[in-house]
Amino acid sequence: MNVAPAPAPTYVNVQMPSNVSEPISVGGYVGMFILMGIPLVNIICLIVWICSSNKNTKNFGLAYLILIGISVGLSILTTILIAVLGGFTALAAYTDKAGMMLSLLSL
Repeated sequence: MNVAPAPAPTYVNVQMPSNVSEPISVGGYVGMFILMGIPLVNIICLIVWICSSNKNTKNFGLAYLILIGISVGLSILTTILIAVLGGFTALAAYTDKAGMMLSLLSL
């Protein structure tokens, strides 16, 4: 009885896909927040992070950019609201003074 030997198992070296990013450490995030506090450097860092292939930094950059957009929008709306209310207040004060002066002159 001739039994053929079992073929030896073949092992394949599996590599991780290149788009998988290692998680960023807490110190890395602290450094990113410090860089975001420096004027002009933060804009350059945001552009670099958004264009990078690392998913962690790309998501951080996009989230930070969205928060900047929301805060700028709210600042513009608040400024417009204050200007309009200030204009109404000045107009009311002006008409009250004009009415007072007219009543004094009519005496």
